[in-house]
Amino acid sequence: MPAAPNQQLHIAVCDDESIDRQQTADLTRGIMAAEGLACDLSGYESATALLTAIQGGAQFHILLLDVMMEGLDGMELAAALRKLGDGTAIIFISSNREMALRGYEVSAAWYLAKPLQQTQLRKALLYCYKTFCVKREILLPTTRGQRRIPLSDILYAEAMERMTKLALTDRLEKINIKFSDLSALLPERQFVFCHRSYLSKSGVYRLHPQPGTGSDHRGNPAGQPVSAGGFAKTIRRLFARLTRGEQHRHSVTILPM
Repeated sequence: MPAAPNQQLHIAVCDDESIDRQQTADLTRGIMAAEGLACDLSGYESATALLTAIQGGAQFHILLLDVMMEGLDGMELAAALRKLGDGTAIIFISSNREMALRGYEVSAAWYLAKPLQQTQLRKALLYCYKTFCVKREILLPTTRGQRRIPLSDILYAEAMERMTKLALTDRLEKINIKFSDLSALLPERQFVFCHRSYLSKSGVYRLHPQPGTGSDHRGNPAGQPVSAGGFAKTIRRLFARLTRGEQHRHSVTILPM
C-alpha cells in the first residue's frame, strides 16, 4: 500500500529463528533511521502467525520473509497473500539461492541471501519504499482531458495508431501520445517490454509465446501476447540474473499453451 508523505512505514519480519529475526529487525531499524524514514516494526516467529495477523486486519508496507520455516513456509505465505489480493512488497531471505526462482511465482520484490548483508538489505528496503510505498503520479493527456495517473495503477501499455491504450487497475484509458513517448516516461525498473507493442508493469505478468502481433487478451492484463523472440529474450534474462545471483525486478508466470 502507498504511504502518505511522512507516514510511518509498517514493516513485518517473519523468521522462525529468533536470532535471525532479531538481526533482521535491528538492521532494518538502523537502515530506516539512517534514511530518515519512520517505521514501526513487528516480528513474527511463524508464517501462520503473520498470516493470521493480516487476515485479522494488520496492514504492512513491506514484508521481510524467511523462506525456510517449519509448517507454513515463506513461499506458501506469499502465495496465500497473493491469492487474497494482497500486493504488499515482499523481500525473501534465505540461505538457499535456488529458492529465488520460486519468488517469481508470487511477485516478490527482492531476494536476499543469508547471511544477511546490511548493504544489500538497504538496497532492497529503499527499492521497495520508492517503488511500492511512495505514490508517484504522471500527468497524461487522455481522451477525457489531462489526468494524473498513479504509476502503481498502471498494469500495461499497448501501442495504438498515434495513441496508447493504458490498462489501469480499475479501467482502460486511451492516451493521446505515442507509445514510444509514453514508454520514455515510465521508470525502466518498474516496466518491461514483453513485445514491441506492449509494456508491462513489473510483477506477475503471464507470457504467452505466440507469433504475430495480434492481441487476444481483450482487455485482460493477465494474458498479454508476446512475440516468440520477446518471450525467449525475457526468459534468458530471467535465468541469467538468477545464475549470477542478482536480485530480480520482474516476476514471470509461464503458462502452458
